[in-house]
Amino acid sequence: LFGYTDGATIRNVTLNSGSVTGDQFTGALVGYASNSTIENIINTQDVNGRSYVGGIVGAAGSGSELTNLINVGTVRATVGTATNENSFNVGGIVGSLDNSKLDGTTYNLGAVIAGDSSAVGGLVGRATNSTIGNEKGEVIYNQLNVTGGHEVGGIVGQIDSSTVQNVANYGDISAQDFAEEDYQYHTADKQETD
Repeated sequence: LFGYTDGATIRNVTLNSGSVTGDQFTGALVGYASNSTIENIINTQDVNGRSYVGGIVGAAGSGSELTNLINVGTVRATVGTATNENSFNVGGIVGSLDNSKLDGTTYNLGAVIAGDSSAVGGLVGRATNSTIGNEKGEVIYNQLNVTGGHEVGGIVGQIDSSTVQNVANYGDISAQDFAEEDYQYHTADKQETD
């Protein structure tokens, strides 16, 4: 619906049927939201893109507040055809959340399918300096399965300096491009390897 918003307020929108297809910054409602308030949104459209792909918002930053968002559509990401076109930051609600907040009655009921992508989450692909979930009260959640390459999670695929609280995941998680390594842990007086 909107490619880019800055300082916008968008409320009470329902997006029915059809699909949205793009490359980067692809969402059913907004591709990239900067310093924006987005609330009371329901999406049933399928969303297809490569990077920064979300069921409702592709990427949100600069203090954006996302509240009461429901996605029912399938979110799908594919790697580009050029050798340097990776796919990353894919989420059921928002692909990338940077210095922003996701809360309220928010949940994802759509599958997230991102086979070779990184930072893939049922709610948020990548969160940086952000807050996900309500401080108290209602739990926000992901209901369906999440498939990605690596850094795949039911709530968030990759998280940096962020808070996640009162959330739940009910879907199966599958990371297709994984690496097995020895886990190293430290104790007060020694280091061991399993």
